[in-house]
Amino acid sequence: NRRFLHDYLKNKIDWESLETHPVSLLMIDIDYLKRINDQYGHAVGDQALSHVTEILKKISKEKGIPTLYAGDEFIILLPDQNKQNALELGAKLIRQINGNKFFSAEAGTEIPLTLSVGIATAPDDTNFGNGLINQAKNALFHAKQAGRNRYVDAGEVSRRVVQDIDSAGIVGRKSQF
Repeated sequence: NRRFLHDYLKNKIDWESLETHPVSLLMIDIDYLKRINDQYGHAVGDQALSHVTEILKKISKEKGIPTLYAGDEFIILLPDQNKQNALELGAKLIRQINGNKFFSAEAGTEIPLTLSVGIATAPDDTNFGNGLINQAKNALFHAKQAGRNRYVDAGEVSRRVVQDIDSAGIVGRKSQF
């Protein structure tokens, strides 16, 4: 859960050795879970959560630590995994969710599930635990804004924001930015 995650980030990660031991984090949200709860009931929503949880556990195996972060948000913490490994895991996760259809016997139908994923890595995107969570959360927000059912790299989001500021053409304020 969230408490375990924060404790792990605080006490188990050597933030001084990120260059040789990077840490990646995937923040994952089940797209439109509220709609499933509203349409089929909370019991079916709970089944959808369980379905996603099983896939997260299978995907993360020895590389990652899956945790429930809040509601329908999960985190996979990847100690000693660089950005490329995290991006590959994000792509694999999206493929697995899309390929493993969720069938609810209670609802009597197959219910499509998709995920939005934000990915951040230390030291690439930040150098501390809360920064890692915040960068992944920002990338998750961008994944949702871009249409959901995708993963977004926090580094790409940051670079786009800087490019947008550089190209904004703000008269008389560019030096302040």
